[in-house]
Amino acid sequence: MSVTVERARSLLHPLNAVLLAGALALFLGALLSDIAYFRTYEIQWNNFSSWLLAGGLVVGALALLAAIIELFRTRWRVWPVVYALLLLAVWVLGFIDALVHAKDAWAAMPAGLVFSVIVVVLACAALWIAFAGMRAGGAS
Repeated sequence: MSVTVERARSLLHPLNAVLLAGALALFLGALLSDIAYFRTYEIQWNNFSSWLLAGGLVVGALALLAAIIELFRTRWRVWPVVYALLLLAVWVLGFIDALVHAKDAWAAMPAGLVFSVIVVVLACAALWIAFAGMRAGGAS
């Protein structure tokens, strides 16, 4: 009698999942800081947002590197390529957002807020694509 155990396989390596979740949290924090600055015009919120964007870019670069390594491990299937391209878009737009936030605090709005919203939406889409690829398979 043989017993097979079904387990879920993900598009993400566990390290990549942690890095992506960390980057998403930092970018979401930057978005919330932008919203707070938009409502209060307290310049410190813009500074918080700048630092959170810098952290998100560092962690996002590591997630992008892990996604590129995963591309070579999976032999360029469709979903890992889409995931890596989404992460690249998140990183590039996050970098542009950081450049916008580097301007004077008054000049950073509303473009900084718009870029932050786009970055968070793309990061959520990347996370959704990565975990939507979960499927049962393989015997352990």
